[in-house]
Amino acid sequence: MSVIDWDLWLKMPTVTIGQACALSLDIDPDKMTHGDKKKDNFQNRLKLLIEIVFFMNNIRVSSTNSENIDSEIYLESFVEWALDIKWDIPKELKSLVTVKEKIEDKPNEEL
Repeated sequence: MSVIDWDLWLKMPTVTIGQACALSLDIDPDKMTHGDKKKDNFQNRLKLLIEIVFFMNNIRVSSTNSENIDSEIYLESFVEWALDIKWDIPKELKSLVTVKEKIEDKPNEEL
């Protein structure tokens, strides 16, 4: 496992399904090895996410390509979904949702 450039990844509006699964397991998608892809937890998450993206429409999808399974999903939407189904994900990913919640919880201030 390598150090993830969270400054870069958290600014990405969309990621592929494989990238989302890697990030959710604290694996750098750019440095993912064949061994990382063979881990059961990676494969299980990938299978579930593919089902959700193609059949259930529970998360926002920016584009699909069923032939290569490299569909792009909105990272923030993926994080919300992952937390809803109780996946353990890195705190850096969780920050996408907690920052949004803090902004939404603030009352409108008059100027």
